[in-house]
Amino acid sequence: MLAFFMMTHPAGAIVPMSRLLLPLLLVPFLLASTPLEADETEDSLCRELLTEADGIFEERTTAGRAREALELYEKILALDPNFAPPYWRIARVYLWLTTYEECEEEPLPLLEEGIAFAKLGIEKAPDRVEPHFWLGALYGRYAEIEGILQGLHMLPFIRKQMARVIEIDDTYLG
Repeated sequence: MLAFFMMTHPAGAIVPMSRLLLPLLLVPFLLASTPLEADETEDSLCRELLTEADGIFEERTTAGRAREALELYEKILALDPNFAPPYWRIARVYLWLTTYEECEEEPLPLLEEGIAFAKLGIEKAPDRVEPHFWLGALYGRYAEIEGILQGLHMLPFIRKQMARVIEIDDTYLG
């Protein structure tokens, strides 16, 4: 009966089985207490608002819907500033506003806002593909508006982000 509770350690010593199994039994508790990833949140309201904002952004071709989504994404960040997805989604909205929606505002400040949010998204989740993609796209739009010389100046920044996109997920299409 004693042999059932004893095991041979890889180093050759005979040890009680409980000493070898104890670390395995603790794994679920250790995993449960690990900090959240940047693209996770404990706040169920944030998750609900994110789903709602994404649905509104899907209707972005309807006047004002992209801005409504933007307001909800910003509300989520006010609730949980460490939650990464709203950052790149805000960057995406700013690109949309300066590209497709009739923008009565000067586009460069909107692009600069989008770039700032994409960079914050990268800070929060550097291994997520989305903030890199949208930062590269915003740089490209900025270069397009500013003209050929600015476009040439922005090329290394665009390439850097798109290379990172390919490195993370070469199938990502935005």
